[in-house]
Amino acid sequence: MKKSLLFIGLALSVAATAQHRRIQSTGTSAKAVEKTTVYPEVYKAAALPSATPKVSAARHSNGSNHTSTVSEVAIGSAGNCFGPAFGPKTNLWYDNDINTVAFSHRSDNVNLTYPNSGLYLFDASTNGGSTWTINNLTGGDSSNINRGRYPEGVIYNPQGNTDPNNAYVTTIGPSNDGATTGFCDVSWNGLITGNAPVSGTSHVWSYQSCTALGLNTLIPSGGTIVKNTGTSYFVVNGYDGTAYNDTICLIKGTWNSTTYSMDYSYTKFYVPVCTDAAGAKMFVDVNTAWNDAGDIGYITVLGNDWACGDEPADSTNGLIVWKTADGGATWNKLGRPWLALLDPTLANGGFFCTSAFEHDVVVDKNNNLHVVVAVGAYAGGGSISTGPGNWALFDISTPDQGASWTATVVGRPMSFRGTYGDPNNATVDPAINEDSRPQASRSWDGSKVFFTWFDTDTIIFGSGGGNIFPDMFSVGLDVDAELWTNQVNHTQNSGTQLDGACHFGNISYYTINNGTDECIPMVGGIMVNPPISTGSPLNFDYIAGACMSNYTNSLPLIPLDVWIGTNDPKAVASVFSVSSNYPNPYTGKTSVDVTLAKATDVTIEISNAVGQVISTENYKNLHSGVNTLTINGSSLSKGLYFYTVRAGSESSTKTMSVE
Repeated sequence: MKKSLLFIGLALSVAATAQHRRIQSTGTSAKAVEKTTVYPEVYKAAALPSATPKVSAARHSNGSNHTSTVSEVAIGSAGNCFGPAFGPKTNLWYDNDINTVAFSHRSDNVNLTYPNSGLYLFDASTNGGSTWTINNLTGGDSSNINRGRYPEGVIYNPQGNTDPNNAYVTTIGPSNDGATTGFCDVSWNGLITGNAPVSGTSHVWSYQSCTALGLNTLIPSGGTIVKNTGTSYFVVNGYDGTAYNDTICLIKGTWNSTTYSMDYSYTKFYVPVCTDAAGAKMFVDVNTAWNDAGDIGYITVLGNDWACGDEPADSTNGLIVWKTADGGATWNKLGRPWLALLDPTLANGGFFCTSAFEHDVVVDKNNNLHVVVAVGAYAGGGSISTGPGNWALFDISTPDQGASWTATVVGRPMSFRGTYGDPNNATVDPAINEDSRPQASRSWDGSKVFFTWFDTDTIIFGSGGGNIFPDMFSVGLDVDAELWTNQVNHTQNSGTQLDGACHFGNISYYTINNGTDECIPMVGGIMVNPPISTGSPLNFDYIAGACMSNYTNSLPLIPLDVWIGTNDPKAVASVFSVSSNYPNPYTGKTSVDVTLAKATDVTIEISNAVGQVISTENYKNLHSGVNTLTINGSSLSKGLYFYTVRAGSESSTKTMSVE
């Protein structure tokens, strides 16, 4: 039974609705900022001063008397801060076999070589982050400034290769060119991909339209590349123009050695969530991570798919996990970690718990998933109570690949959210809300796992401004010993420009071993007078030497019951459905989504207006879930037709129009 939240009204509350709609209540009116919004981007011509590399002994220790030395290197720049904003991104990647780091970002409007912020650039270091080449092109449409947005990027390194010149940076991001085609949204209507050798001497890029994808998508996230296979994965949620549409798309990239680029395929999953009392979808984030062999993978969603009809519609968000053990051929929904059991740790007096609005994932050497996410007292309406002590960052992990779950407190940040820009002047400085950006990384061998977040020291900066003066905090786990490091603030008193200024910080999935410690690569943005500069150029600085060692702490493991709710695997597996074809009317080819309860053969019969069967197409051994099938109508005359999809004893007939 839910208890009355007597004192939560005294705390800060943050609300999340569909598609990362986040509102911070501070007692005065606050403007909602939505990830789906296409913000007017105002480019300010004044370039930022160049960052000067600095080295200083950081005044902290990694567990005993070990002291790390943090160094800073100025790298590339972007036209504004929108590329790395709105939570953690996979845009920084390290490959141990070639000792190479690459950071992907948008271009800027003052770059003389690529003066177009619709292009994707990358910066690269082939000596572990010491020296860099910057602003190399991977792709994008130079004729349309809005085509390339929010790039994510990884390094493709061929198996056995040790020469950085033979490796490639591959990027992906959403397109937003203001064009509407059929069911596609006017704003988000496709994906841009780009590829370039680490040397930056050439590039290959492509554009996948919403129509070709058969899915309206938002911003890809959760990027990774499987170490032993070179296969890349990203995930993106479907979008109906206003909200999440109960569909997750897994983007799989396979290297094409002829075109020197990734060939992408797209698999759609039916992942339904509830709606809250206002009718908004209770979905906030999606991510993916895979083991080294590429056979075990996880897709994680923050949302609510268990309270639909069981509890009041306005209920808590939590963690939804899907798993594959055969390289993505089939997927199963795992039992859900029950976050309510974390309340005694938070000492909130028996209240329901809810997740916050962003998370990151990593798979360790034992193929077990770790999820770093903020969890706190549920404050109603999809909100989390962010008063001091009411929330914490947790490592929610499984010791047995999903059969059971535990949680460990990894951090208790002092601030929850900061607002950059001017909430009252969206034309000049659109407001951007940023939380703690929790991220997970691991050692190359998977024996160490690290959790990093960005937090403002309220003792130094005060609490009135929120989280707009963030430092880089980390804690590390020795997987075999089950021991932890102390929490480390890497940038405070470091003598770098990122001291109290790690804006829009992102870390690498893999850490760098310096012979003794594991060091976490990080890139942050240098802003002008935050929080009023979201339209100004953003210079990026790379931090090296954020190293962790001395795993001596034993932290409590909190067992989490496994909960299967309304939309459990059995309920989802009972669904057979066939979508309307898209586009419709069409010329040439059209697509149909077929949702199957289990793997089976499917046939599609095409009939004319009087019921005569014109053609039959067979599709063998389709997987459970959503399959996108193509109907070739190039030989059909203009007119109305019927298509019948048959799967075992089930069938569905719909109409289509050829023009």
